[in-house]
Amino acid sequence: MARARSRAALKHPYDLDTAIGFWLHLVHHKVRATAERELAPFGVTPEQWAILVRLWQSDEISQAELVGATFRDKPSVSRLLDGLEAAGYVARARNPDDRRSHRIILTARGRALEAKLVPRMRAFIGRWTRDVSPRDLETTVRTLRALYAALDPAAAREKVVDAT
Repeated sequence: MARARSRAALKHPYDLDTAIGFWLHLVHHKVRATAERELAPFGVTPEQWAILVRLWQSDEISQAELVGATFRDKPSVSRLLDGLEAAGYVARARNPDDRRSHRIILTARGRALEAKLVPRMRAFIGRWTRDVSPRDLETTVRTLRALYAALDPAAAREKVVDAT
């Protein structure tokens, strides 16, 4: 009883129960751990999933374009592509317009993976968003984009993150 009173008597300058950073951290780690389990049977990581989605949207893009499109640094994208290439999902080809750069091309196996992974990931996302209204989800994404733009002004200036 004395312990409960002493805790209640303390004035805390920060409340984790209402801290957005704390909740972003918790949600991120829970989603990531579950996404890892969903993708593991295909030998794909959540980071590689983002690369694959960008390639499914626009096959044969440069490695530099993937860096910008996935908000990752060059070494990370290179490492992720190494894994996807080793799995047979992508291939690198010299860019005929710039010999210093590579075009990233989906292989037949990489294209076929879309039909397996997209429904699986949509179902996964549906499970953890089912109790949130579409309007609230739209507001959440818009808010997260605005927060990201505030934390990365260069992205906001380049209009990489559309917070509207």
